[in-house]
Formats: sequence, C-alpha cells, structure tokens
Amino acid sequence: MSLLAFYGFILAISLSGVMSPGPLTALLIMRGRESPWAGVWITLGHALAEIPLILALFMGLQPFLETPGTREGVALAGGAALLYLGRGAFGSSRAPPAGGERMRQRSALAGGAGLIARTDEFGWLAGLAGMIAVHLLADAAWALLITWSSNRGSRMIGAAGWRRIERGCAWAMCGFGAFFLYDGLRGLLA
Repeated sequence: MSLLAFYGFILAISLSGVMSPGPLTALLIMRGRESPWAGVWITLGHALAEIPLILALFMGLQPFLETPGTREGVALAGGAALLYLGRGAFGSSRAPPAGGERMRQRSALAGGAGLIARTDEFGWLAGLAGMIAVHLLADAAWALLITWSSNRGSRMIGAAGWRRIERGCAWAMCGFGAFFLYDGLRGLLA
C-alpha cells in the first residue's frame, strides 16, 4: 500500500466514524448553538484522549486491552460518563445559554489497532504522525461543519425549537450511556 493510499484509507475510516450519529454528534449539535467554532474545542478534547491511546496501541498496549474485563470496564466507565453528560444536557436545555459561559470540552475514545499497526510500514513520522494528523483533520472538519450548521440553524428555529433539539440530543446521550452500561454489565456477568 502506498503512503497516499494509506492516508486515503485513514481519511475514509475517520470520516465514517465521526459522521456516524452518536454521543459526539449530539454534543457537537448542542455546543454549536453557543459557538460555530465549538467543533475546534471538542476536537482538541477528543485528541487529548485519543492521541495517548493511539501511542499506547502503537507501543504494544493492544494485548492489555484484550484481557478479560477491560472492554467491560471501558464500557461501564463510558456509559456512566454519557449518562452524566446526558443528565447535564437536560438541565442546559431548560435554561437559555449564558453568553459568556466557558466552553465545556468532552472527548470520545476510539481505537484502531489494525490501522496503527500499519503505520510501521511508513515509519513513525509519515506513518504514525501522518495518521494522527489526517485523522484529527477529518474529525475537525466534520466537527466544524456540525457546529457551524448548528449555530446558524439555531437562529432560524428559535429558542423553543432549539430546546426540543437539545432534549433529543440529551435523550440520545442517555440512551447510548444506558446501552454501554448494559453491555458492560452483560459482559462482566457472562
């Protein structure tokens, strides 16, 4: 595989992940009302969680992640975090947003051990650093599109319409949180 094809593959995989509806999309929509640039901050928060994981997988952490109970523990922690965020989102949908309120940064965690393993073919700079850069640029481009659209759209639908959208996003986050908790508990009890 050529380096350009590798980057294209990373871009396609990254976009397929970030474009999938889920808790990160819900967060982007909600925060987009506050600022069209919220996607930058959310992507940075995402990167703070994701880059250390990518580096850990590159350095051989994959066997640890495959030990019994690890996946379940991550699912339980992620589910609890999503329920917490969803609960907080219900509160923010009832009150109008404060103009100068500080942006809350959240992150989502994703793995890609197979892709990370392929970076060896191209060396650490072109392979690993290039993969991280392409992935984060794809994340940031999509995040900015969502937050910019959300910011502009919130002006058209009004405060009441926006509160309904935020409640829908909060329900989505709580639903994902409940699913992850269920999945983690099911795995531990199996």
